[in-house]
This record gives sequence, structure tokens and C-alpha cells, in this order.
Amino acid sequence: PDHPVLPDLAALLRLGLDAAVLATPPAQHLAVGRALAAAGVATLIEKPLAPTVAEAQALARAFAGQPAAVGHVERFNPAVGALRAALAAHGGPVRVERAGPPPERSWALDAARDLAIHDLDLLAALLGPVQVEGAAGHAHALSLHGTAGGRAFSLGVDARAQTRRRRWEVGPVTVDLLPHAAGAEPLAVQLDAFVQRCRGEHVGDLATLADGLAALRAAEHALGALALNQA
Repeated sequence: PDHPVLPDLAALLRLGLDAAVLATPPAQHLAVGRALAAAGVATLIEKPLAPTVAEAQALARAFAGQPAAVGHVERFNPAVGALRAALAAHGGPVRVERAGPPPERSWALDAARDLAIHDLDLLAALLGPVQVEGAAGHAHALSLHGTAGGRAFSLGVDARAQTRRRRWEVGPVTVDLLPHAAGAEPLAVQLDAFVQRCRGEHVGDLATLADGLAALRAAEHALGALALNQA
């Protein structure tokens, strides 16, 4: 069915929404998110949760006790099953690479909060809490290292590469996370999971606001380590 194009958020809220996907530029997440939370609208917030940890914390407070989640869609990548198996079968450090051309949009973030945050969240989901110990490079291409659940990892990201790459190396196994024809579309699976959460069902893979905050905090730590390295 056709859906109306509305002039502003107030007009949208007058429709009496049950749930919404917040996919504005990150700089608008806090203001829009607060309005949605105040109206009692369950909200799926696109990653990153906010541009800064402080704003992300404010969003988490606004949605306290309400259904809300963060769109860390890589959790629903069909390749995650192979990643879990590889991590269980092989110990040692994990090497992660993510690269691609600049996205076609009117706003931009640094590579840590735009690209690396995908894998920082996935490392936390699969292995445990992430600690970033160092970083090198610049705003659009950087490498960082640390531990996830006590296991060493390195992560390289390039936001201006000519070709797209998303791969994890676990021992002798390389897992490619680039989309393939097989399997359901991760965004659709994530949205279904969010609807289930809105209905009060438990969905283990969906990123909570605490998860989104942790991933953003790790990305900020990477930027801080990068600044120290450049000083």
C-alpha cells in the first residue's frame, strides 16, 4: 500500500505509531530518538547509535524500559554461522578486514564509527567485551588492535578503497562476509527480529542499546588511540 510522505516528525507522531526505524544521519539520532521515546514508540536505531558516547548514553536513558535496539546488521549476516564455527575450532588471534568505496550520502563519519564499528560489535557479540589497545592510520583508513573476550584481534578498515572487502581470518579459515545470493537479506531478518522484540519475544541476536553503546565506546577509544599515536 501507499504510505504518506509527511512534512515533519510531529506529523509522523500524530499517526499514533507503534514502532519506527530511526535512519536519519547520526547527528539527528538524539533529538529524534528522544521524541520517539517520549511518545512511547518502539525504535530500531541505525548504527552508530549516536555520534558520541555522551549522546548515546542520553539516548539509552530516554529509552529506558522501552523496546529499542540498534541496527548492527552484521549480526544477521548468513556468514556468522561459519564465523562461530571457525572461532570455536581454532584459537589464536583473529584478523579482520573491511574496506569499500565512500558511501553515496550527504553526511560522513570517520572509518572507526562508520566501518570499524560493524566488526567491533560483531567481535563483542561472538567473543566478549572489546578492549582497543592501539590504533594507527588516519580518519578514513586505520588499523587497530586489542582483545575481545580476552582473545587478540587486529582490524583494518579503509573507507576509500576501490573494491569492497569484508573478511575474517581465524586460524587457517577465511570467512567472507560480503553479501551472497544464498540466505535471507540481513536487513529483513533484523527487522523481523525487531518486530518480535516489540511483541515481547526474546531475540538473542538483536543488538541492544547497551551493545550499541559498547561498540561506539570501542570506536571512540580507537580514535583516541589514533590521536595519541599521531601526537
